[in-house]
Amino acid sequence: MQINYKNSFWVLILVLLFVGLGCYIFNKYPEFIFEKYDTHVRLLKTPVPGLNIGTFGDMYGPLNSLLSGFAFLGLLITIVVQISIHKNEINRDIQKISEEKQELLSSKSIARNNNLNYLIALFIRVTESNARFIQSLQTWLLTNPTGSIELKPLIVSTTEDSLSMISNKIDQMFFFTLYREFSNDNNILEAFELVDSMRTLRSQVRNVIDRADIFNSTLTRDIANKHNTINNIAYKYEVFRMLLIKLDIEKVTNLNMMRVFYTGFKKELDSIPFFNASDDTFEKDYQVMYALVNDLLRDCRTLEENLNDIKRNITDSTDALNRLNPNYNSLVAEISNTINIS
Repeated sequence: MQINYKNSFWVLILVLLFVGLGCYIFNKYPEFIFEKYDTHVRLLKTPVPGLNIGTFGDMYGPLNSLLSGFAFLGLLITIVVQISIHKNEINRDIQKISEEKQELLSSKSIARNNNLNYLIALFIRVTESNARFIQSLQTWLLTNPTGSIELKPLIVSTTEDSLSMISNKIDQMFFFTLYREFSNDNNILEAFELVDSMRTLRSQVRNVIDRADIFNSTLTRDIANKHNTINNIAYKYEVFRMLLIKLDIEKVTNLNMMRVFYTGFKKELDSIPFFNASDDTFEKDYQVMYALVNDLLRDCRTLEENLNDIKRNITDSTDALNRLNPNYNSLVAEISNTINIS
C-alpha cells in the first residue's frame, strides 16, 4: 500500500503550527497578565476592594476557551485529514484491484479467443482435407478402370491430423464451454459430430481400399502364375502355340482382354480332338491347361466384381462426404461469425 506523502506533509505542518502557537501563547501569557494588571492598577485613582492579580487574570478566561477551541479544531482537522488519506488509500486499492481484475479478464479473453481461433483453423483444415481426400478418390477411380488387373495405390495428398486432433486429442467440452460464452447454440457440438462422421467415413474408405489391395494383390499374383503356366504348357505343343498366335495373346494387357482371350481359348480347346489320346503327357497337360483356363475365367470375374464393389463403396462414401460438407461448412461459418462478432 502506497502512502500519500504530500497529505502527510501538510498534516505535519498544521500540527507544528498549532504546537508552536500554543507554546508561544503559554510562554507569553503570564507576562501579559502581569503587565496588564500593573497598568490597570496604576490607572485606578481609588483602590478596588478584592482586586488582585488572580481576579484580574480571570478577565482573560475566554482566552483559555479560545485556545482549547483551537486545540479541538486542530484535532478535528487532523481527524478529517486522516480520514481523507485513508479514503484515498482505499480508493487507490480499489482502483488497483480493478485494474488487476481487468488485466486478468483481458488475458483470459485473449487466451479464450486464441483457443477458439485455433479450433476454427482446425475446422477449416478439415474442409480442405476433405476436398483433397475426395479428389484423391476420384483420381483413384480414374486410374483403376474396370479392366484393371492390378490396383493403383490410393495417394492421399494430405494427412488426417486435423480430423484426428478434433476427434481424439482435443477436449471438446473445454472448447464448447469457451464457445458458450459467445452463444447459447450447440453449433460447435454439431460440428464435432460431423467431424467424427467424416473421420469414420474416411477410415472406412481406407480400410476398404487396403483390404481390396491385399485381396487383389494375392489374386493377381495367382492369375499371373496361372497365365504363365498355360503359356509354358501351350508352347510345348504346336497346336496350342498356333492357337496362342491366332488369338494374339500379346494383346492381353488388362482384365477385359484376358477374359475375352481365355473365353475364346476355352472354345478352341473344346473343339480340339484328342488326336494324341495315346500320349498320356499331352492328355495330362491338356487337362491341367483346361482347368487353369476355367480358373482364370472365374478369377477374372471375381476380380472384376471385387473392383466394382470397391468402386461402389468409394462412390457411396464420396457422395456421403459431399452431403456432409455443406452442413459442416455452414456450421463452421456460423461459429466463426459468432466469435468474430462477439
